[in-house]
Amino acid sequence: MNPVPAKPLRAMPLPETAARRGPDAPPEVERWEVRRLEVRKTYPGGRRIDVHLAHRFPEHSRALLQDLIRRGKVLLAGRVPKPASGVRAGSLIEVSLPVYRLFRPAAEPIPLRILHEDDWIVAVDKPPGMVVHPAKGHWRGTLVNALLHRYGPLPGEDPEGAVRAGLVHRLDRDTSGVILAARDPSTQADLGMLFELRKVRKEYLAIVRGVPSAREGEIALPIGRHRRDRERMSVRHDIGQRAITEWSLREPLGGFSLLLARPRTGRTHQIRVHLAAIGHPILGDLTYEGDPFPEEAGGGEV
Repeated sequence: MNPVPAKPLRAMPLPETAARRGPDAPPEVERWEVRRLEVRKTYPGGRRIDVHLAHRFPEHSRALLQDLIRRGKVLLAGRVPKPASGVRAGSLIEVSLPVYRLFRPAAEPIPLRILHEDDWIVAVDKPPGMVVHPAKGHWRGTLVNALLHRYGPLPGEDPEGAVRAGLVHRLDRDTSGVILAARDPSTQADLGMLFELRKVRKEYLAIVRGVPSAREGEIALPIGRHRRDRERMSVRHDIGQRAITEWSLREPLGGFSLLLARPRTGRTHQIRVHLAAIGHPILGDLTYEGDPFPEEAGGGEV
C-alpha cells in the first residue's frame, strides 16, 4: 500500500474534565491518533464507510465511528464523508481515533459475599447484575471497585495500565458464580498460569429452553464478533476462534432443562452462544434467547 500524505486536521477540543462531567463519566480522551488506510477491494453490493471502519477497528463501536464521521474526524479521499458513503478498491481513508486517558477506578463500599479469604487469595460469590471490571457504561459499582474498598490496592495491571485488582478471570454481568482474586503478585501470576494452561475446572448450571435429545454432548463451534451487532458474539466459521463446551442434562423441567456446562475454552459469551446455537438458549438471556440476528449455527453438537 502506498503511503497516504498526511493532511492537516482541524483542531478539536478534548472533552471536559471528569470533575465537570460528573463522577460516572467515562475516561477522558487524552489525544487523537491518526490512522491512514487504503481499501483493498470493491465489495459486491457496495460497502458503507462506517461498516468498513467497524471491521477494521473492532475495538471501537460502530456508533462511535459514526459519531467520529459526523464530527469531521474521518476523511474519505480528502473530504468529510457521511456514515453511509460508499468505499471501493483504492479508496483512501484517514481517521482520527481517540486515545483515552488512563482510568483509575475508585474504592466503593459495595457489600460482597466472601466464600474464602486468606493472605493469598479471595473467593467471591459474584451476584448477577454486577459488572466485574469498569468499562463502557459501567464505570462505577463494579467488583473491582468493591475489592479495592475491602482490601486496598491489589496486584495487577493489564498491558494498557488498567487496574485489575488481583483478578485473572471474569464472568458476564448477568452470570452469578465464583470469582478468584489474588492478594499478591506471585499468587496472581500462579493463578493466571493455571487459567492459561486450562488447569482450572469451571462448571456452570443453566436453565435452558427445550429438552436435549441426548443426556450429554459437546459443542465445538468457533465464536467471533457478530457481523452486525458489535456488542454481541456469534458462531463464525469464517473468522471465529476455536470454542468447545461440554454439557450434560441434570434434570428435565417440562419444556425446559437444567444443564451443567463445562467450557473447555474461554471465549466471550461462549456458553450462551453455544447453547443458543444448538437450539437451547438460556432462559432469560435477553441477548441470545430470542436472537433477532441469527448467523451460522448447527453442526457442532456430537
